[in-house]
Amino acid sequence: MTHTPSDFYPALYFAADRASQKYQRQHLGLIKMILSFAVVIAVANTLLPEADSFLNTVAFLGLLLTLAAQAAWKPSQRWYASRALAESVKSLTWRFAIHGEPFVESQDATRIEKTFLDSLRLSTESVHELDLALMPGVQQLNPGLIACREFGFADRRASYLQGRLEPQFSWYVAKARYHSRRSSIYTAALITLAVLGLAGSLWQLTDPSDFDPSSPIAALGTAALSYLNVRQHSVLARSYRLTSHELSLIISSAAHVDEKSWGEFVDSAEGAISREHTMWSASRGFLPPNVR
Repeated sequence: MTHTPSDFYPALYFAADRASQKYQRQHLGLIKMILSFAVVIAVANTLLPEADSFLNTVAFLGLLLTLAAQAAWKPSQRWYASRALAESVKSLTWRFAIHGEPFVESQDATRIEKTFLDSLRLSTESVHELDLALMPGVQQLNPGLIACREFGFADRRASYLQGRLEPQFSWYVAKARYHSRRSSIYTAALITLAVLGLAGSLWQLTDPSDFDPSSPIAALGTAALSYLNVRQHSVLARSYRLTSHELSLIISSAAHVDEKSWGEFVDSAEGAISREHTMWSASRGFLPPNVR
């Protein structure tokens, strides 16, 4: 059984998800600007010596302002924090919907809803710097979420598989392929630049001139390598492949799970997803509040 996201997830999830996308764009945009200014400086020194002083001044000024904006705004930390919040809310929502811990079936409905809302509130206590704009008309306790919680065990299990685990598995598979392709493209580009740089150096050895193409080529290669390290395509491809295998095994075992072992099954599934996100955060020097 599937659910419409706007009728299922709390408003806090959408706010955190949109904030994450916004801060990611800002972070990557600033990185691209910093690397572009560095390349302009290197190219100007080699290809446009007569305009060297002016271009260098403009490029260094742009580089300084971009670095200042990055240091003051810290979009990378805001990106990691909002992504961690969105993932935490998503996990809490599914645990609540399908009677996972700590939202077990035996508890009073009013009390358990309060526990869920309190959990959402607690998840925001360490992220006051985020711009979490709420969507009009979206509630924290949506009808689809309440309806899912009222399903019988078989329907809750089906909802969890179709609404959470299978889409998450497909997402990991698709992202692993995407990052693997990106890693190959950047690696090929770096090899090409290295070959061109070597050819330029050999040309200078055999026919010295004022024009040395190896300097701008080296600048382009350094910028490409720096951006590749920022994006971590190879690391993400391996991580997503590993998690997709783990989720595949969990999904395959779902048919054998009864109501008695349901809580353990949900903990295992949510733990696999949480571990992947914790590794993603840690690789960027950020740890979500719940693991600090």
